[in-house]
Amino acid sequence: MKLYEMLKLCLLALDSRYPESVVEINETVLGHQGSWIEACTPGEMLELLQVYAPQLVHMPACLVIDAEQSAIYLVEQSEEVPAFWVYCGGCSPSQRAKELQRV
Repeated sequence: MKLYEMLKLCLLALDSRYPESVVEINETVLGHQGSWIEACTPGEMLELLQVYAPQLVHMPACLVIDAEQSAIYLVEQSEEVPAFWVYCGGCSPSQRAKELQRV
């Protein structure tokens, strides 16, 4: 699946198609902000961005989900390095590691 749309519509499409998915910000591309959270649903990410980075919501983006990758790229910044990682299984690697530490 490949979708070229503004970021808002990519997140809404992801939420509709993969409701259990989790999105994580790539701080290498977007920079570190105290308001960023570790990983969340596409709907929660959209809400977060609308409050703390509303300019990003309307940027051209490319959502890619295939056998090799699951990511969202901001077309104007980089089509080689994802701005967001997508985990369709509902748990990011960092969330999984924290769960294992608790056990």
